Amino acid sequence: MLKGCLIAAVVACALAFGGAVFVWTQRDAIVTGVKDAFKVPPYGTREHIEPLYGDLFQRFDAAADSADSKFSFGAAVEKMELPDEVVYLGIDHANETTDVIKRKSWNGHGHTVINGYGAGHVTVDGQRIEIMIRNRSGSWGYMDGYVVYLEFKEEDSMESPAAATNAVSQGGGDDN
Repeated sequence: MLKGCLIAAVVACALAFGGAVFVWTQRDAIVTGVKDAFKVPPYGTREHIEPLYGDLFQRFDAAADSADSKFSFGAAVEKMELPDEVVYLGIDHANETTDVIKRKSWNGHGHTVINGYGAGHVTVDGQRIEIMIRNRSGSWGYMDGYVVYLEFKEEDSMESPAAATNAVSQGGGDDN
């Protein structure tokens, strides 16, 4: 009995040592993999999304503040004139999501959100559409928050409206 326990302890120590050596030798790859798993593309950051759609988010917040149910919030949003880039808006409440706007039916999606902003993709008929995400939580009694998917278009990454305005106001514009 003692001999069997001793053998099991030696095998467990050998496996633990082998695992530790493997992790140590692969540490750079492991760290890079973990960082990449939580990496958000530049177009999924607050600094990129807010200048483009901050006024839209303020309108959503105002509608959420004045609504008394997820249905009245949804009705207020449906009455808004929304940009074509809005692919989806859903209401989160008690671990359930209610679709308010869903302009595309996707059969696959993935995303990463950090501090309320993020990026991802939806797959529509085999075509991958890149999206920017705003996930807003709040202290509304009728909902925990809402999430907005905005289609990312390559021209969105060139220059935000705020950056263009700053360039012109600082003399960076073309005066010819």
